[in-house]
Amino acid sequence: MYTSLASFHTAWQYESESTQKLLDRLTDASLSRALYPGGRTVGRLAWHFAQSIPEMLNRTGLVVSGAGEHDAAPAHAAEITAAYRTAAASLSAQLHATWTDATLLETDDMYGETWPRSARPTALKVSGAK
Repeated sequence: MYTSLASFHTAWQYESESTQKLLDRLTDASLSRALYPGGRTVGRLAWHFAQSIPEMLNRTGLVVSGAGEHDAAPAHAAEITAAYRTAAASLSAQLHATWTDATLLETDDMYGETWPRSARPTALKVSGAK
């Protein structure tokens, strides 16, 4: 559980930079590789990372810039990494501008469930993949 925005920002900086480093290693050729038979491709999963930031955080009332929930996955790795970079930076800026430590005590309706803003992602129940 996050008790301050400062602790969230420290974790977010590490996690988003780590994800960005991974995405920066993708190539156009790697995007079509399936993760397992019948599963998502590397490109689709990477695009999901980029789309999820604005899609999920906009449900909290933030206005996070980035890929739209229904936007098709790009054919080029550079477009995916740029979209992730945009969304990650926008989230950080939005939190700095609009949330306080007290905001972490609020909850939001997420996919029919009530999620606390202070919960670490690993603490959240994950239901159904898109």
